[in-house]
Formats: sequence, structure tokens, C-alpha cells
Amino acid sequence: MREFSILLLFYNSETDAIKTSLDSIICQKDVDLELIMADDGSSNNCMDEAVKYLEEKKYKNYKVLNHPKNVGTVQNLYDALLLATKKYVHSIGAGDLFYSETTLKEIYDHMTKEKSDMSFGKVQGFYKDEAGCIKQFPYCLPADIKAFEKKNYKRMQKDIIQNHGWIVGASMFYKTEVLMKYIKTILGKVRYCEDLLQASLLLNNENVTYYPHGVFYYEVGTGISTDNSGGNSEKLEKDHNSYWKMMLKQNPDNELIKKGYKMQKLQCFKNPLRRKLAIILHNPSYAIMMLKTIAQKKSYIIKERGCRFR
Repeated sequence: MREFSILLLFYNSETDAIKTSLDSIICQKDVDLELIMADDGSSNNCMDEAVKYLEEKKYKNYKVLNHPKNVGTVQNLYDALLLATKKYVHSIGAGDLFYSETTLKEIYDHMTKEKSDMSFGKVQGFYKDEAGCIKQFPYCLPADIKAFEKKNYKRMQKDIIQNHGWIVGASMFYKTEVLMKYIKTILGKVRYCEDLLQASLLLNNENVTYYPHGVFYYEVGTGISTDNSGGNSEKLEKDHNSYWKMMLKQNPDNELIKKGYKMQKLQCFKNPLRRKLAIILHNPSYAIMMLKTIAQKKSYIIKERGCRFR
């Protein structure tokens, strides 16, 4: 039986966003699904709303984890992961949703066939305009998608570790034991950016694979990664600095890590022009990678039809 643990993470989440995510989870077909909902010390009643909605839908296979105070995304995710019992796992934030009702089935089959430790697929970005209408667009990450299509591992390592051409964290599916192994390495060091673990996996030659189809609708401008209000950019910068200091300390002679650490330092420059020039002068391959993103734009488009929004 195909089996997945889904970790749905809350922090003062809105009811409509919760329902959107829950609808996309409980409709999944041909998969043994375990839902774990973890709240990171919210001041509203979002967990009560989630449980109420599941009861209305007569969905019973879920677990609840409430933190009395805010502990950060990484700790919230880790504590939820401790409750997971299935072979594969995926974390999702309220408001995001799976691309179709067969996404988990497809990803399970792909990961089993490829013996993946972590896998990811294409992401459909979306946002709501001022009138409340849904606007969709291709999300062009990771920056050099052809490296993953061709399974060019050295190029994948360079793109992610050295050039920071990141995979979208929301699109990543893990073998449960692998996520547990790596998330332990950043507990107490990284508070929000659990998706930095992709660099650790690639550094250690874990089997990271690409599923070239749509897997996720990602709401831009709401999560900490794309919402720069409320000091989020400073929180992300602190996490990245902490992570790269840790990586350099553990791998002082690794050239990719040294260049990745330097890249992080340059990305902290506040002036956009100075930042861009400094990065290109230090690391010309970054500019080449970004040109590849433009040249590969059609490869990010999802051809198959996804689910309908609520």
C-alpha cells in the first residue's frame, strides 16, 4: 500500500486557507494517508477550526499537536515528525495545496521506482489579487531545472550548494527516516528555513530526484519565504547565516561549501546593485545559472490540468 504522512503546519492560519489545504489532502486517491496537524503557538483558534472541518467531512485519520507557545517552523515540524509512522512524508503550510487528487500516488510510485531519499516536482505559483481573483504563474525554481532532468549530480550540487538556485521547499517529499536524520542537524540552529536541508542532502550524495510534473500549488506572498513584512527577511537572513556557519565548520575544506558560505555573505548586502555585482564578480557561474533559468522557462510550465480552487 502506498503510504504517506502529511504534516500540516499552522501559525495563526486563516480558516479559508486551512480548508483549502485540508480539501486537497483528504481527497487524495489510492494512498494510505496519515494527517498530522501541528500548531506553532497560534493566538487564534485555527486548530479548533481545522478539527471542526474534518469532523464535518467525517475524516478521522488525523493527529493533533498544539504548542502552547511559538517554537518556530523547524521545531514544529520536528515535533510533528515524531508522530509520523508512514514511509514517506511531506509538510504543507495552510493555504497551499496538492496539484491534483493523485499527486501523492504519483510521487510515491516515482520515489519507489527511483529509490529516492527526497524528490520534488513542478510548482504552480498563485496569488489573490485585490478583487480576490486567483492569478497563476509558473514558478521557475530550481534555477537550472535541466541539471535535475538529466540527473547531472555535480551540476545539481553546484547549483544548490554554491549558487543557491534553490528547490522550492513546498515541493519536496522525503523518505521519513531521511528527513528525521537531517532535521536533527539543524535543531536549535535554524528556526524557520527547514528547506535549507536540500544542500545537506546533496552534499552527502543522498538520492535527490526530480518528478517532471505538477505536484503543488504554492501561494506566494503569505509564507515566511515570500512575505517580507514583519521582519521576515531578517529572520530568514539569520537562519541562512546560522546554517552556513554550521556547514562551513563541519566541512572547512569543501570548495562548494566555502563558496556557498561566501554567497550567503554577499546576499546580505542591502543595496541590490551592489549585491548583484558582488555576487557575479565572486561567482560568475551564478550569472550563467540565471541565464539558464531564462532559457529553460518553458520547462517549468505544467502541461497537465490541476485541481480547481475552492
